Amino acid sequence: MSMRVSPTEAESHSALSRVRILRRDVLRSLTPAKRSIKRILDLTGSLCLLLPGAPLMLVAAVVIRLTSAGPVLYAQTRVGAGGAEFSLYKLRTMISAAEECTGPVMAAADDPRVTWIGRFLRATHIDELPQLFNVLLGQMSLIGPRPERPHFVTIYRGRFPGYDLRLAVRPGITGLAQICCPYFASPALKPLRLGVHRQLFSAARRRNRLQDHASRSETQRLSHSRFMMFLTDPIH
Repeated sequence: MSMRVSPTEAESHSALSRVRILRRDVLRSLTPAKRSIKRILDLTGSLCLLLPGAPLMLVAAVVIRLTSAGPVLYAQTRVGAGGAEFSLYKLRTMISAAEECTGPVMAAADDPRVTWIGRFLRATHIDELPQLFNVLLGQMSLIGPRPERPHFVTIYRGRFPGYDLRLAVRPGITGLAQICCPYFASPALKPLRLGVHRQLFSAARRRNRLQDHASRSETQRLSHSRFMMFLTDPIH
């Protein structure tokens, strides 16, 4: 008796297969020479940004200390390249122990946990400046997909077969998704952020297969269909 695979299972298997191909091609495109050049640019850029950034961080640290109880710096576990976890550093913008009772939750507009100075720091992204040290340590890059917390990575992996593509490279302080979406991205906007990065990885694959028109067309179709799914399928 033959076993019949449901369309949903078949489509899921096909999507996962294509994701593996995309991941392989992305990793192939990141040659040792390109990785070295990018690392040199990250180090140079971080050191240059620390010169004007250090006084800003110092002033912000003093204001945080004077206006709210708790540490100035905030360390949070995030998932980086290859799924490795690391401590991401930020200037504290919320009240101390903000998630002690709620557990991991997304920040939202008019979040009562955010302090008044925290709102300013988030609006100007000054709170992200300590991540330049994460770049110097080799845990992050200046530009790349934003790292998420393990809790949310688990959720997104279950929702989107292509989510692990974001983990093929070092996470960044900023990227195209941060330009396209506001800081307090609502659950409806989160899929758009994921879709932006998925399109970039798909573009990397197309660049490496310019001679294979059929494969390129299929990748474009897949990227478009999955991107539309990201736009219409809310995460929460």
